[in-house]
Amino acid sequence: STTLSFQRIFVAFLFITGHSGLAKSSLKSSVNVLLASVVANILPLLVTFITHTQDLLLNRSLDDTTGHAKAGSFIPVSFMQVFAPLAATMSLILPRFTQVSRDSRVKNAIKEIQTLVDIWQGSVKAGTLEVESLRAVSLVKISLTRASRVFEDSMSLEELLAARRQKVDLEMQSQVEKQTTQVIPWREGLQPPDEDVAWDKASYRQMTIMPTEEEIMSEKPSVIPGNYAFNSFSHWLPPGPERMLDTQFRLLRHDKLEGFKVGIRMIVEKISCASKEAVTLLRDGGRFTPKGNQGVDMDIYPCSITTAFASVRHGMSAEIRIKLPVIAQKQPQIFWEKRLRRGALLCLICEDRRLRFVTVSEDGSKGRKRLEG
Repeated sequence: STTLSFQRIFVAFLFITGHSGLAKSSLKSSVNVLLASVVANILPLLVTFITHTQDLLLNRSLDDTTGHAKAGSFIPVSFMQVFAPLAATMSLILPRFTQVSRDSRVKNAIKEIQTLVDIWQGSVKAGTLEVESLRAVSLVKISLTRASRVFEDSMSLEELLAARRQKVDLEMQSQVEKQTTQVIPWREGLQPPDEDVAWDKASYRQMTIMPTEEEIMSEKPSVIPGNYAFNSFSHWLPPGPERMLDTQFRLLRHDKLEGFKVGIRMIVEKISCASKEAVTLLRDGGRFTPKGNQGVDMDIYPCSITTAFASVRHGMSAEIRIKLPVIAQKQPQIFWEKRLRRGALLCLICEDRRLRFVTVSEDGSKGRKRLEG
């Protein structure tokens, strides 16, 4: 059908002609040949775009009624993917080919497309279109406005001033919409954390780097500050080096440990419930990536402690036997070097469900590792 050809071929072609890589390409002669083919058929291209897009907006749907598509084929799922490639193509062609920018028919076609964008914006505001956003509409409008600058040479003073006012209004609208979508959790000032826990102190110098069992099993979220440039109330300390160091330490600790903590908490809860997944992981081990992920991607290894914990220089030490996963049994040395190399952080979940954090202190051989913690 013509709709199918428009969405699967025509719009996909616009994605190519409007790609930013063309403007930066060193193959300028080849790029000019491609763009010249578009210029030679610019009016049929714009007419085809307008007529098909009018029908799609009238139906308020991008469904091409085929119900199927070949693997790898392009299928637009929002009007942003229809309008944006055309706006990018016009931004590339109009400044480069002056004969196009002097054609009044092209100018009128661009105005008609801007009218279609206004219709699209009205539908988005009315909530009659799904998978759409006013932010996307604003970006397309700005892109079309920039592409239309080449027509300003032939504008009257009144038209020129009106175009400038429209550009300013669009940019201000885009900034307002962007700000309203940002979540600012520090509207009245961020308060320092309580002093009753070891992992969340008012001073980062007093915080523990390693997570504790109490921290992992606690449902109380840690206090996460923000950047001063984003919001001056995102920290309880005044601006300065101490505030910057405190912020970076807390954010880095959160990024490195949050997925680790959530994953261990979920595993312990599954063990407590004796879920089928927990039984399988404890028996066979494997990769643990729960639904929804939540930043959790962990490897579980069944193991047994072969020696008692003994006092060493840096704490306690013990030797454990680890059951290698099937994928590592053929090349165990590579597995040890990549997964459980010296210094790696591990969490032992004991039979009483108590947690012990240890590091690998000696290289493994025959399925054994020596741990310190």
